[in-house]
Amino acid sequence: MSYYILPKSNNKLILNPCVKNVEFPYVSASLYNQFNSLTTQWNNFKDTNSLFSKNEIENYINPYFFLYSTAFNSNLNVSKLDFDNSLFYEIVEIVNNLNVLQPFKNDNIIVSIISDQFDYVYKAINYNRKENCDVFLNAKIEDKLQTKCNIVIIDKSCSDYDGLTYFQFLTCILKVIINNLDESGVCIIKIDDLFSKTSLEFVYILTTLFDKTFIINPNASCPYSLKKYIVCKHLIFSEDFVDHLCFEDNINYTQFINVDLPVIFVNKMNDINIITGQKNLECLIQKINLFNNKHDLEKMTIIRKSNVEKCVLWCEKNKIPCNKFLDKTNIFLLNETIDDIEYLLEDTGSVNKFVSV
Repeated sequence: MSYYILPKSNNKLILNPCVKNVEFPYVSASLYNQFNSLTTQWNNFKDTNSLFSKNEIENYINPYFFLYSTAFNSNLNVSKLDFDNSLFYEIVEIVNNLNVLQPFKNDNIIVSIISDQFDYVYKAINYNRKENCDVFLNAKIEDKLQTKCNIVIIDKSCSDYDGLTYFQFLTCILKVIINNLDESGVCIIKIDDLFSKTSLEFVYILTTLFDKTFIINPNASCPYSLKKYIVCKHLIFSEDFVDHLCFEDNINYTQFINVDLPVIFVNKMNDINIITGQKNLECLIQKINLFNNKHDLEKMTIIRKSNVEKCVLWCEKNKIPCNKFLDKTNIFLLNETIDDIEYLLEDTGSVNKFVSV
């Protein structure tokens, strides 16, 4: 997993929303354009006479797909927990790697969750806190809660709200933070876009509101998506800032700040995009190459076996119970189909078995 600490802004922030047409993408234009070009190329492929479908290739190239889906030649996921997508594992990874819950180890906490998959997020936070009497609120983005929360988690996109512009959506998130988060609290936000000036301004505002701000891209997340998480710790409350969030409803603002962002901040965001985006490009290129060489059965087998091993290691690192698939490949069967390849259990020699730990 890769995460990046953003420089803390000590400048007094004055919001001056405006309507401006700013070139998009504002940063990392080459990366963004190449990502879109490769994605378009992939989408134009047709599933014809292929040993593996496009969907199968996408799944098997994803290194952590088998955490929540059955490993080949088995009816079991690598993880023993019953989740059918990556969200639970993404939140667990974020919580563990950034020590999100450490300050509240001996306290009962209030957690506000804004997500269509409330249960997944709730179970991820509660996984190692079952002895605590925490309160979990299934909130909406427009809610102003009667009590302050220790943790606010927002797993929504602008496209989930009809009639909201991107600027309005980000404004709603800022209001949620100011209205509902305790001053010592933590905020976790999934963000779709780190290329536009509006989104960079939003992140810059967070660096002024919080003592520490991180950009994180969990290993368990989809390698073909540019979505990332922002994790903010220790809110620095400002009454003045609340007043600045009251904008005129009849104006379609596009920017929060009517000045250029600091160069050091823009360069940092550009670096983060390039580093994380390179992994996205590599995955896109890999699946395109596999589709063009779709009869390369041996290569696909090696990739899938490697990914199972990565999932097992991920589970061990994050203390998730898992099924360990210990195998040795029969070299005389390499040219057979996947279903005919037998895997020998390391300690018993029996065929098509697994070890649970």
